[in-house]
Amino acid sequence: MDRLDTFLAATAGDAPTDVALRTLTLQMLRALAPRLFAQRGLAPHLQAALERCHRVGYGFPGTLDPDLLQAGIDAWFCRHLHGLPHPPPERVALEAALRELAAADQLLYAWLLGEIAARCGVDVRLPMDGPRPFLRVSRTHDAYFVTHLVLLASDYFARPVSAAQAAEWADALTEYVPWLHRNPNLDLAGEVAFCLRFLGRDAASLLSLVEAAPHSDDPHTQATALLALSVE
Repeated sequence: MDRLDTFLAATAGDAPTDVALRTLTLQMLRALAPRLFAQRGLAPHLQAALERCHRVGYGFPGTLDPDLLQAGIDAWFCRHLHGLPHPPPERVALEAALRELAAADQLLYAWLLGEIAARCGVDVRLPMDGPRPFLRVSRTHDAYFVTHLVLLASDYFARPVSAAQAAEWADALTEYVPWLHRNPNLDLAGEVAFCLRFLGRDAASLLSLVEAAPHSDDPHTQATALLALSVE
């Protein structure tokens, strides 16, 4: 099987994480690789995934499950992008969950989920320290932060970002390319690569790294590699 078939097979189940990841990836693939999306007849797959997203919850009430919470918010976001009705999370419960994540040393995760929720109409974003709060804390976290600035500003590649933002973020991500070759991280390399390609910058060396790596059994890493190598 090729990368697309492998990813579709890996996310064919009913687990909320699979449903949400499949939907978001197909949505991004439609924007990044429209010819491939059309040639492989992926529109019905995306439509079916969006319909299944309606049944994905947030894990409230109960013990916080970060993966389930992200699946719920991603499913909500995908349907929001298509103008489809979707029950939002309860505001107080979501705010408490984000604060719990931040207190558990998962501030990056809490920040991202808060930003996505705000774009869907529930603004419980946590305050952050400066425009790049992880810059002096963790290179890995900062690189993920910048890639997600690109994703959020473009609604996950549904629209272009402003020229000023694009140049600033592309410069920041380009600086991480040599570091990623010294410290291979397939998922992060793929995210940096597809963001650079979306912003019109060269990502050839990272794409070589992604393409040469052994195929992962993790669906998220599969999705990242698929997207990076499919950008048209």
